[in-house]
Amino acid sequence: MEKSLLALDDAQRMLQVDEAEWLQLLGLFVTTSDRDLARLREAFSGRQLDDVQMLAHRLKGSCRTLGLDDAFRALELLERMDAATPDSAWSRAYADALAAMARCIAAARRRMGSACPESAD
Repeated sequence: MEKSLLALDDAQRMLQVDEAEWLQLLGLFVTTSDRDLARLREAFSGRQLDDVQMLAHRLKGSCRTLGLDDAFRALELLERMDAATPDSAWSRAYADALAAMARCIAAARRRMGSACPESAD
């Protein structure tokens, strides 16, 4: 089974929520992550680095709660970038964070099945 799906199953057990509550939490994760990733893309393209860091921090918290460690680490790296960081490092951290979040959102959508909210994209 995929690592992200295993993490989600582990998080459900750890949080001790029933299936209906879990599907609500995953739906909230998908909806808010889609929205925050759209904002992250806009902030990155506009070189609004403070906003990039704030959004990375916000997304990181959701990932930590759900046990999505790969995305958590990628977002943490993006959050730690600063104005002195070379553009190439910013771009790589950004790309890694987007890829990790895409995997996690896809895993959440698969876990939710037909209960999944529509994408904001």
